[in-house]
Amino acid sequence: MGLMVTRIFAPESAAAALRLSVVRKALTDAGYTMRVLTTKPGKPFTPDPLVKRLPVLRRDGYVKGYLSYLSFDLQAFAHLLAGKKPQFLLVEPPPTTGVVARVAAKVRRVPYFWYAADVWSDATESMEVPTIVKRAVRAMESFAISGARGVIAVSEDVAAKAYRLGAQDVRVVSNGADTDSFNLDVKPVSPSEQAKIGIKKPFFLYAGNASHWHGAQIFAHAVKEVPGVQLLYLARGDNLEEVSQVAQQIKEENPHLDYDPIVVSSLVDIDVAASWQRAAIACLASLKPGSGYEFAYTTKALSSLACGTPVIYAGPGPAADEIRTSGLGQAVAYEVGAVSQAMRQMLTATPDRKRLHQWVVDNRSMQATGRAVAKYIGEKLAQ
Repeated sequence: MGLMVTRIFAPESAAAALRLSVVRKALTDAGYTMRVLTTKPGKPFTPDPLVKRLPVLRRDGYVKGYLSYLSFDLQAFAHLLAGKKPQFLLVEPPPTTGVVARVAAKVRRVPYFWYAADVWSDATESMEVPTIVKRAVRAMESFAISGARGVIAVSEDVAAKAYRLGAQDVRVVSNGADTDSFNLDVKPVSPSEQAKIGIKKPFFLYAGNASHWHGAQIFAHAVKEVPGVQLLYLARGDNLEEVSQVAQQIKEENPHLDYDPIVVSSLVDIDVAASWQRAAIACLASLKPGSGYEFAYTTKALSSLACGTPVIYAGPGPAADEIRTSGLGQAVAYEVGAVSQAMRQMLTATPDRKRLHQWVVDNRSMQATGRAVAKYIGEKLAQ
């Protein structure tokens, strides 16, 4: 029996929640009974006797920030100490959760695995927070990583950083798209459904987190230079404040328009997001240079491609390299002019949707990711 310890899990609208659900299924298929210790979501959910959901503090509806993490970590620590002893733990960041998981695992004499989807201490270095906070995050992350039986890293860069933080053994398992949910069979959102939220023109779509390291506001600035189209954000995050300001500015400068060039809405469930991705001209993804997340692979790009929709990617990172070399859309510098030019070029492009989808199936399937994680855990437990 294994136990996942994660602040985020299905049905939360986040790539991590979907990834962990697929990994859980792969581990179950491999013969493990997989329990989950997670938070109670802020939306309706189907009860699962193997999923323990803890009530936590939420900010703007989400589990983010130190108080939210602490409200989960303290309860998780108690459950890890007193609950049924598992064969192993699979622990998802933040580092605070890693700290309590390592201590509880030591007490219970249980091996644990750390899922390094990113490196929090590197990202914290680019934030305007006190030096003591940066040092504390790095110390906690190092403590969590160094005690793990194994670390699953989403890229070679993350693996290198994990080793520097004290990892004993790392397996690189790239992120993937859930091709069961995102595929060519998804029905695009109809024009009437689009109109209900104000989409009247061909549109570009940004779907997912828009945190400070994404720099998603660059697309709002770029679309000002591309007349006759709209930009839809189905998103959450710090970037949206600037996006809304740009949207208001465009409306004031163009009072004659009978549509809003930029529409901002909240995150939607996976099946709805897929329908919007199928209908978009192209989906948008970005990483802001200097954010500390240049090594990350934005999974929103993969879900778009799985739906047969090309991607416009702004900024550094492994996704940019693959988009360029495999002809998956436009990968450009994190500059307004470069992004707007890519948008204009995409308006006249005719994407080969079958090829884009098949590329994901062959190279970046989340189902393959889940099987690789399950294989690694099985190998380490057998040693």
